[in-house]
Amino acid sequence: TVIGLTLVALGTSLPELAVSIAAARKRWGMMVIGNVIGSNIANILLALGISAVFCTIPRVDAIVDNIVLMVFLAMAMVIFVRYRGVFDRRVGTLFVMVYVAFIAMIFM
Repeated sequence: TVIGLTLVALGTSLPELAVSIAAARKRWGMMVIGNVIGSNIANILLALGISAVFCTIPRVDAIVDNIVLMVFLAMAMVIFVRYRGVFDRRVGTLFVMVYVAFIAMIFM
């Protein structure tokens, strides 16, 4: 279910969130970026890849459409930050708002 998937996603993201917050408090910005990007790449490629070795993973069009939309939006936001040159409180707030909007969208 959507609620189950959302709770699992939040639960598996909490360790990365804790590490990122600790690194940010120490002003280790590159560690924050490395932690988040590395974790996501590992989750997408390793978790999905190894799972697919053991069983076929069916495609659910509604979920795929939402994920594709969010991936492109996240990429656009990261590119914006890249050219802006800074990832500050305003951008962080925007990222959190987009996540909340995404969660609201998948529950509709």
